[in-house]
Amino acid sequence: MCQAISGVAIKVDDDVRVYTLRHSDSHEDIRKEHKIRDDGGAGATRQTPVELVMVSDLFKVEGMKFQFDDKRPDWWTDSMTESAIRQLHKAWMGRWVGKVLEFKGDLFLRSLTTIPEGVTIKSGGDLYLPSLTTIAKGVTIKSGGDLYLPSLTKIAEGVTIKSGGNLYLNSLTKIPEGVKVSCKRIYLNDGKEWREYENKR
Repeated sequence: MCQAISGVAIKVDDDVRVYTLRHSDSHEDIRKEHKIRDDGGAGATRQTPVELVMVSDLFKVEGMKFQFDDKRPDWWTDSMTESAIRQLHKAWMGRWVGKVLEFKGDLFLRSLTTIPEGVTIKSGGDLYLPSLTTIAKGVTIKSGGDLYLPSLTKIAEGVTIKSGGNLYLNSLTKIPEGVKVSCKRIYLNDGKEWREYENKR
């Protein structure tokens, strides 16, 4: 399962070209859109799915981790890693308008631990942030589907959290004052469940 921005890297001489999509991180979608064959032929041996994972920063490449979706190919070099990181980071930043990210489908940011002040993240489908522990002031998080924040322990004032489905806040026992929440169901650490929950404070 993709964890951030995904791409398909194709070997070109001594470098790689990484293909991505703006609104999908599915390697299957990327291959289909860019007509990249993956049928076991000779061309398939010169490509590999790659990902750039946000860990401690949403914008700086130093706060991100590069990884292969499968194993590292025998032909892959360290310089290819550097090139792939640059290309994936450029594509990731191309998804943002200032501090706003709008993504049509499901969005997986599994390794991200914090969201900085003033950032807005919108997902048309489910939004997964299982490692997130802190949300800074003025942040807005919206999902069209379920929203997973099971490790969240600190929410600053002025944060808005909206989910079109269930909201999972497994590490919190209550919603802090000054935080706006809207969802169908909310699950907190005290084991309670509120249906059609809406916090208008």
